[in-house]
Amino acid sequence: MVVLVGAPATAGTIYVDVSNTGGVEDGSQAHPWNTIQEGINAASNGDEVVVLPGEYVETITFGGSNITSNFTLRSIDPYDPDVVAATIINGDLDADPDSPNGTVVTLTGEEGNTCVLTGLTITGGYTTAGGGILGSSTHATISYCIIKENRADEGAGIWQCDGVIAHNWIIDNIAGTVPSAHGGGLGRCYGVIKNNLICRNHGDGLTWCHGIIIQGNTIADHTGWGLNETLAEVTNCIIWGNEAHPSSPSVTYCCIENWEGGGEGNIVGQDPLFVSGLLGDYYLSQTAAGQAADSPCVDAGSDTAAALGLDAVTTRTDSVPDTGIVDMGYHHPLIMPPSVFPLSPGWGLIGDPPEPCALADCKLDDGVDLLTWADAVAAGWVDPPLYFWQAGSGGGYQLLWSADSLQTQHGHWIQAHRECALITPPQQPAVPYTVSLEPYWNMIGDADHDVALSGCSVDDGSQTLCWADAITAGWIIPPVYYYHTGLGGGWRTVATSGGDDDSLRQGRGHWILANQPSLTLIAP
Repeated sequence: MVVLVGAPATAGTIYVDVSNTGGVEDGSQAHPWNTIQEGINAASNGDEVVVLPGEYVETITFGGSNITSNFTLRSIDPYDPDVVAATIINGDLDADPDSPNGTVVTLTGEEGNTCVLTGLTITGGYTTAGGGILGSSTHATISYCIIKENRADEGAGIWQCDGVIAHNWIIDNIAGTVPSAHGGGLGRCYGVIKNNLICRNHGDGLTWCHGIIIQGNTIADHTGWGLNETLAEVTNCIIWGNEAHPSSPSVTYCCIENWEGGGEGNIVGQDPLFVSGLLGDYYLSQTAAGQAADSPCVDAGSDTAAALGLDAVTTRTDSVPDTGIVDMGYHHPLIMPPSVFPLSPGWGLIGDPPEPCALADCKLDDGVDLLTWADAVAAGWVDPPLYFWQAGSGGGYQLLWSADSLQTQHGHWIQAHRECALITPPQQPAVPYTVSLEPYWNMIGDADHDVALSGCSVDDGSQTLCWADAITAGWIIPPVYYYHTGLGGGWRTVATSGGDDDSLRQGRGHWILANQPSLTLIAP
């Protein structure tokens, strides 16, 4: 195929899309490069290379690019686990996992900490040292990546990276042929290693990582040591299920199996009680999230979650952020369970998902069958269209036809012909939940959890009032209404004096009467 190279993209953002087989490539959004290496070769300091989802069968190097600072190589959304999992650099060039093809990502060692590799899955590497990433003592930042199923004699996941390594999954890599091979996860990394899931690697979890601090990681289920000859300060980690105890002179506020080295705040020999959640394993058992017992690692760390920057991530299976004293171990991104909206025959007023959600991605469950939205319509379970209420000037009922999606900040009317439940896919939550209010009636959705009105606030752009003061100021006119479906259903009010109906309830829509323009309701 002849590739036509157009005018190069201007400094800034360079795009890569493996599906671009049209023959024209210049790094623009319209004509992206179709290999990551081409994007790197076209970049300079100050640029970013954005990689669209897909599998890129290649190994890449920063050598020869002259990139040293203010550069980012990333997926389209490093904070979305689904995007990261779908944006893959696969170094297994010949589709033979037993054939060495080199390191997947090779850095030069000249990169500073403003050179960032983030939001990519790095897999399939096989070499002598640094199967996934070979850093050559780089100070680049590596974050929100999945580094898995790489092989090397030493440092199967990451080798010789001295910058910040944070919020990554470093899992299922294979170092050497003996159980105690060096650096199944990481080796010779001398920077900050923070909030990583380092698990199930063949060999040691970390070897010779004499960096600044190793903080808030879960280091578990290795064939070798959890930490081997590692001199860094280790804190707030869970080190469990490894074949030997960790070796480090400074271990505090960690949950450790078979540890005899002392240290402030350590929990020795108590099972951390790992459980599985929406993103896989290594969440912590917590009664507040529905498990039978609380992990000893909950609220057992050295400082508050907010002070350590972990108050927007979670160890809980229900995706509630960590608050107060930090939990030990790795914190997962926030992913809400599917939103479930019960429906009864007749019209029902339901809430909204955390993010806009296409009806085509929703399912309906009647307790016996689970149907797609289209099949449920065809089977007569529900009738399109849906309606929502547009507040403000020119408002009123609107057909739900904007991309056929459930919208945020809206309640939705839906007509059902049987008892069933509308189920949305899992989503990332909006924290806190906010909704815009305009004069007259506003039909709004729900937060991702029940929220007492007394805990809500209202902002007019210049000041924020608590719910009670917003009523006193005339911004809001009570009461708030919701519609109860099914037998005995009808309009009901949300009380403000406590009791079962003092809250905005998950799964239902609500009517709020505003008396001032451009208000924002804020639910914690």
